[in-house]
Amino acid sequence: MHGVLRSGLYAWLLCGATTQAQMRDGGIDPWNLGKGDWIYSLSDATNKLGGNIPGVTNENSLMLFYKSQAIRYIIVKAGTSDALFNGGSNRPQFTSNLCHSAHANGIFIFGYSRSYGSNLVGEIAIADHVFQQGADGFVWDAESEWESDNSWIGSNGPAKAWELCSTVRSNWPNKFLAHAPFPIISYHPSFPYKEFGFWCDAVMPQIARMPR
Repeated sequence: MHGVLRSGLYAWLLCGATTQAQMRDGGIDPWNLGKGDWIYSLSDATNKLGGNIPGVTNENSLMLFYKSQAIRYIIVKAGTSDALFNGGSNRPQFTSNLCHSAHANGIFIFGYSRSYGSNLVGEIAIADHVFQQGADGFVWDAESEWESDNSWIGSNGPAKAWELCSTVRSNWPNKFLAHAPFPIISYHPSFPYKEFGFWCDAVMPQIARMPR
């Protein structure tokens, strides 16, 4: 599921007993996110969008292009497990400058982290970092690492997912939270879908789109 630029142009939303989603900070309506894009490597995205859009050469021109395409939000990789992601540079990829550039162009920005469930304290710190930079939301890219055949998960997946997600929600009670799991639930019976879903505002499976 990793690529230079990944596009998730839809979110399917968790429906509870209520008929309205709770509005989140910044006016985010989890039931009406609109069109968005996933970015794995920011340096590749700002390199003419993988060579496809000549006018995109830096963060601001990237945001201007997204704005021209009616993109309402972007989801940028911020971490892997308990480590900040630098995208090949010498500093974390997810920064306050990036958030400012998105906001200056009217675009919501969410950070995402590939979640392993092996160091919950470290993963919580990743979410804290994302929000401390000024992000509008955070997304857990939680996949095979959370299944029971991993030694650090075993039968503890539901409890660990509950602890992780409830802590981040407690730290940031009014922020948008989502998770990006495998889309076919029946293939992954040990994945803690219910626990992630309880604390998240939306489920956002990823769609891969590689440049041709």
